[in-house]
Amino acid sequence: MEEKFYVKICGITTLSDAEFCANEGADLLGFVFHPHSKRKCSLEEADKIFYRYIRVPKVLVFGYDDEDYIVEIYTRYASILTFVQIPADHPDFWFIRRRIGIHKIIPVVYVDRELDEEDLLDVEDHSLIIFDTPPQRTGVAGGSGQSFNWDYIAHIERPFLLAGGIDCSNVCEAMRRVAPLGFDVSSGLEASYGKKDRDKILKFLNILRYPSHYCP
Repeated sequence: MEEKFYVKICGITTLSDAEFCANEGADLLGFVFHPHSKRKCSLEEADKIFYRYIRVPKVLVFGYDDEDYIVEIYTRYASILTFVQIPADHPDFWFIRRRIGIHKIIPVVYVDRELDEEDLLDVEDHSLIIFDTPPQRTGVAGGSGQSFNWDYIAHIERPFLLAGGIDCSNVCEAMRRVAPLGFDVSSGLEASYGKKDRDKILKFLNILRYPSHYCP
């Protein structure tokens, strides 16, 4: 039996893309609300998506945004199965966590050096974290299409999603070099900013389902 890899498809901006990703087997759907992102999901479209019967957990994705803004957006969709993704080094991380709840927060750890378990003590109570490329390297928080040195997290044993430049061309190598619970993919499955490429999505999901077939 093939090993199960989970996938979060992020940067979704339309109802049709959300339904397609959910129907094809995405485990999490990510919606960016960082005001300056080229993949920002409008509240009008988010309302259509979130109140449609899509039984896939949804992740509200933020950068270093204002605490009240994050809580406001979360409160708008709190009755739906939603999580909040924020940088683990957000200056108001602990205040946001207290207001929203620890079990609703998925911290993003930006990786710029080799990490061990002691480096993750601040997020040890979170059941899932995301490792991503540092924004200071790319100029954007997420969706940069650039990867980091995966050897930096090779010894991490706790559950995590790997982000940062993941696509169909390198996911097999990522599976060999680290042991993620799954992958967080955005730009690697796009046709253009905020618009998903359905052929890429299908291929990516098939690679995760049948790695022995697709990965040499």
